[in-house]
Amino acid sequence: MKFLSKFLMLIGISVAVIYAVFSSMDPKAFPISHIIINEEVKNVSSAMIEDAIKDELNVGFFKIELDRVSQKILSLPWVNQVKVKKIWPSSIKITIVEQIAVARWSEQFIIDQDGKLFSPIVLSDKQLLPLFLGGKKDIKKMISIYGLLDKSIEKMGVSITSLMFKNNLWSLVLSNDINVILGKKDIAFRFKRFSELFKNQLNKQERKIDQIDLRYSNGFAVKWKQAQQMMYLEGNV
Repeated sequence: MKFLSKFLMLIGISVAVIYAVFSSMDPKAFPISHIIINEEVKNVSSAMIEDAIKDELNVGFFKIELDRVSQKILSLPWVNQVKVKKIWPSSIKITIVEQIAVARWSEQFIIDQDGKLFSPIVLSDKQLLPLFLGGKKDIKKMISIYGLLDKSIEKMGVSITSLMFKNNLWSLVLSNDINVILGKKDIAFRFKRFSELFKNQLNKQERKIDQIDLRYSNGFAVKWKQAQQMMYLEGNV
């Protein structure tokens, strides 16, 4: 047993000595020649990553500082989390968790799933994202409301183009250009009730509708584009 302990101790010392020797050697003897990136990454290219960390790779396998590499990758658009580890003898493995685009904020910024603003270099599906209008302090609240409304909107065959929260009043615009005033309370319930009635009664007339006002306890009011007259509909479902 004592012999085994001494043997293991000698191995540990040997490894430490070898590591120290290698660490003091010229970095060119152990260059980083391979970068492995997880396949799930869609919006951050290999070229972007390599360009961001190229100055950190010159020191070689033993002296590369993984924290510095991580920080430079985190500074790239779309990167939410990153993990970097070394793989002997000449590789580093980079695992990236990307930000998820939820909505647009003005023409320059995108809101991610955590309510953070970022500005991507390219966003191919930018036109598909809803535009959020309101105060920055209310962004997380807007994400929550949007998630609740999105569950009901699928039944209508449309999508939300914009969502506004101003003076504690919620309103939105649908992809069929209908303006919807949601009110200040019971937002999800009111919209669910409206989506059911829209699917059953109003969908064939949607091109004629200018505005829907949901601020009623038992129904909603419809404003037509041409006649500019209001029609009240009962909304018990």
